[in-house]
Amino acid sequence: MAKYGSSMCIREPFVGKSCDTWIFFSIFMLLFMALYAITNLFSGYNYWRSKPQTINWVAASLNLISIPIGTILGVFIIFVLTSYLKNLQDKNSD
Repeated sequence: MAKYGSSMCIREPFVGKSCDTWIFFSIFMLLFMALYAITNLFSGYNYWRSKPQTINWVAASLNLISIPIGTILGVFIIFVLTSYLKNLQDKNSD
């Protein structure tokens, strides 16, 4: 174990610093996916309350990254938000 230094991994195929890179990358991806899930949950909650907010635009933008289902969902969310804002603007102008 002393041969590898202060690495977190001692088994093949990832030994030494390459293993540490994969661990930090995995933690980063885990945090990104958790943020992605939380954003979508809050967005869904706001849709359920029928009060879209800024988080809905963020969720729609993040969903555009996920090809193909997320892209379709993101475009649909942007369409719904745009029509919601248009209806809200028309109500306020009357």
